[in-house]
Amino acid sequence: MSAVVTDSGPVGQAPPVASPPVAAPRRRPVDPAARFRWLLLGAVVLGLAIRVAIGLTDDAATTDETAYLRSGLSWANGDGFQRDGHPELHFPPFVPFVLGAASHLFDDPHDGTVALTALSGAALIVPLSLLARRIAGRPAGVATAWLAAVAPGLATMPQLRGTGSEAQYTLLVMSAVWLTVSAADMAGRPRLVRVAGAGLLAGLAYLTRPEGLFVSVPLFLAVAYVAVRDRDRARPVPAAVAPTLAAFALPLLLCVAPYAAYLHANTGRWEL
Repeated sequence: MSAVVTDSGPVGQAPPVASPPVAAPRRRPVDPAARFRWLLLGAVVLGLAIRVAIGLTDDAATTDETAYLRSGLSWANGDGFQRDGHPELHFPPFVPFVLGAASHLFDDPHDGTVALTALSGAALIVPLSLLARRIAGRPAGVATAWLAAVAPGLATMPQLRGTGSEAQYTLLVMSAVWLTVSAADMAGRPRLVRVAGAGLLAGLAYLTRPEGLFVSVPLFLAVAYVAVRDRDRARPVPAAVAPTLAAFALPLLLCVAPYAAYLHANTGRWEL
């Protein structure tokens, strides 16, 4: 007896089971923090490339640069912080010290100053972007990074002005500002570390350009405000805020005091 066949197959047999549809692969969501880091890195790379390209056209040292190099090379060669046989009393020591150390890495010391300016200018993009992100969010941070990478005032002018101390000074100041602002979002040891870093960078800014000491005043006031705002209410105010204020002030004083003593020893006057 033959089997009865229907459209769905022989009678008495189960119809074939259809295969389940294959789900389309799901795209992993992009981590906003990772995306921000990559975009910031791209801006830094572009900014560095622009600064290096411009720096390659700088073949002559300016007056300030030659002064930095003479005192820095004297220091690096073990002859002390002096220029033309006399103690250096005009320019602070931080940039000459860095340039003197860099002279051991470059055949031409001028190339070292150009490289330092290019690196400092590219690194400046980072604290500017982080500050903008803290104030207005990640899109503002990304926009600031790319603007800082190409803006003539930051990308070209420091390189064209003969590799002075502008790029290094601005990097130190803005990094100190960012550490101070970001410390307000933290507590305990992480806050103290950032506050101490801000004090150290403010001190190095003073050792780069004397006006850096004025920058430390509003930063110290900001640190004091945060310390008072978040203090332990069970303790007296001076005891509660003293660790935070000391964390900023001590690194700053460690930078200021030796240079002030050096100036006093060579001029007979206390000056900053």
